[in-house]
Amino acid sequence: LSEDDQKNYRLIRAAMPRLLNRWPRMQLILRLFPSPTEGTPATSHLWTRLERLVTCFASPRRVVINPLGVADTIKWELLLLGSDVVLCPSLFEPGGLNHRQALFYGCPVVATRRGDMATIIRDPRDRSSVAPNGWFLDDPSDSLGFEECIDDLAVEFENPEAWRRIVLNCLNTPVTWAASIGQYIECYHKLTGQGT
Repeated sequence: LSEDDQKNYRLIRAAMPRLLNRWPRMQLILRLFPSPTEGTPATSHLWTRLERLVTCFASPRRVVINPLGVADTIKWELLLLGSDVVLCPSLFEPGGLNHRQALFYGCPVVATRRGDMATIIRDPRDRSSVAPNGWFLDDPSDSLGFEECIDDLAVEFENPEAWRRIVLNCLNTPVTWAASIGQYIECYHKLTGQGT
């Protein structure tokens, strides 16, 4: 979650109460970036709003706020190792790192079809999708659509064999930027009429 709401905090906040009620075993770790000590007053305001939201739930261990600073890459990787899913419903994501790291550690991703995420995430609901590794939310402002994505992945999660296949697909997803960069260059050449 970032202070400019690029990571779409509002969507997660809107869906969180219903999802936690519907899925009693669900736990959320909200990664706040930058940490309150590194950010601006807007970061502190976001931190306060998140703390208020966390206190609304009967079991405070179901929602945890984890402020990660710029240098906390090891902590972030440890969180990924212990996670089942990473939510990246970003409003825009030109060349994000979080979803690539999640896939590298075997975590399926719920994402919007924005920028780079659209090039490497494959949704199992798309019949033409080979080796699904995540779920797409078509409208980043659609709280109910976001909840449907979570419901769909929860059904897969309850089936150990299906979930294992998805996790293996994540681990086998190429997460370097080489393929994406090639696609961007090809698109640029088509748009400008310039060849290589």
